[in-house]
Amino acid sequence: MADRDAGTRRSPDKRWVVVGVVTAALLLAAYAWSVGNYKRGLDETFVAPAPPADAVAVQLVPFSVDPSQQFAPTELAIYPGADLVTPEGRLRRDIAVDVFGLRSTTVTFRRGEIPTPVSIDVPTLGVVQQYPFDSYSFDVRARTVQERASGNTANPPALPMSLLSFFKVPGWKYTSEVSADRYSTGTHVVAGTIARDGATITIALIFLVLMVMFAALSVVTIVAGLRGRLEVTIGTAAWLTGAVFALVSLRNGLPGNPPIGSWMDILAYFWVIAVIMLMIGATVITLVIRGRPVRTD
Repeated sequence: MADRDAGTRRSPDKRWVVVGVVTAALLLAAYAWSVGNYKRGLDETFVAPAPPADAVAVQLVPFSVDPSQQFAPTELAIYPGADLVTPEGRLRRDIAVDVFGLRSTTVTFRRGEIPTPVSIDVPTLGVVQQYPFDSYSFDVRARTVQERASGNTANPPALPMSLLSFFKVPGWKYTSEVSADRYSTGTHVVAGTIARDGATITIALIFLVLMVMFAALSVVTIVAGLRGRLEVTIGTAAWLTGAVFALVSLRNGLPGNPPIGSWMDILAYFWVIAVIMLMIGATVITLVIRGRPVRTD
């Protein structure tokens, strides 16, 4: 009898085995891709510039990106040459760095002080609603001048300078388009594009696919219940209701916390929530129609 029962058991469909193996391979590849991209973004090592004796190197170090406010908090540091500092490393004269752009500012490093990095906000223009494919322009123009000598009424002399950037922000990558690493007087430019790295894009797309898959599974479940292949109970409605709140938390927990109204919401997220809520309604209506009358006697 046991042998007969064993023989009548349905073996797994080979097609589903293939689908499972392919899905596992794709997830493994996506995992390796995302981890590798994230690690590469953290492997860069900062090397302090070594300017000529009469020049100064200006270093820009963005330490985060705020897409909603459209700026990158950035540390501005200077590395003066040997002729501009005392043996103790203190400035012989004031050195001012003029930063031009949408948020122009002048950062002054005072005579007698050891130059300490100063935080500035660099505008980064882009469209955050394009998450996770949003990108932002990073454009800085700067020059340095030295304090006039006592009694000198001429314009302050410009210092030979270079303008460098060092980008190491987790979840983001920077592509340089214009670099000013040579030393000369005048205004220098550093420009590039800041975009989400491969790890963030991969995770966001996987979550998006899983959201759509869950909507499809909810439809399959309710259709199977209507056809009598599954039992539709109040637990089914509770399961779908819990899924709605779970998807809200999942959406808000995406890397970078994109604002509501991004293209992924218009493309999928809002529709997934709508489909699941419709399935909740279909479940409740089915339970009411199939329910037995309640006896009052």
